[in-house]
Amino acid sequence: MITFLNVLALSNFLAITYQDIRERQIYVVLLLSLALLLASIHYVMWGNWYLFTLNVALNLILVCGIISLLYLVTKWLLKKPFLDHAFGTGDLLLFLALALAHPTFTFVILLVGALLFALLISLVLKRTDKEIPLAGYMCLFYTLVWGLAWLPGFPSLYTL
Repeated sequence: MITFLNVLALSNFLAITYQDIRERQIYVVLLLSLALLLASIHYVMWGNWYLFTLNVALNLILVCGIISLLYLVTKWLLKKPFLDHAFGTGDLLLFLALALAHPTFTFVILLVGALLFALLISLVLKRTDKEIPLAGYMCLFYTLVWGLAWLPGFPSLYTL
């Protein structure tokens, strides 16, 4: 059962990567299904409703803090519109979906890793446009990490 959910989540990650890099948009259905899959996998791996709810609440508070800080910097310092200019709607929805995926400690490590990976890829590719497909690069990172997590000897993403 859990393997089937992981395969579906990986296929969603790949579809989001393709859509964001190629079309610069993401279908909301993919993000919603990804959120449900990630929450289901997280709950099944923990098996404890209280710890699952606590982790998700802490992750969502962290994501809201990051988004609020980005909003304030964009509005006050850069004097630009926030949503769909400085930060895409798909990126915001992906952040919220990823908040459902892991325990807080793992979530922070993977989020920072995914953001650094996106920065590195955008610097290496030296994109000529100013828009970076953040959600696509983050999903590519998660695809690689989840693929590695299936290898023997790789630590579980759900243990602290």
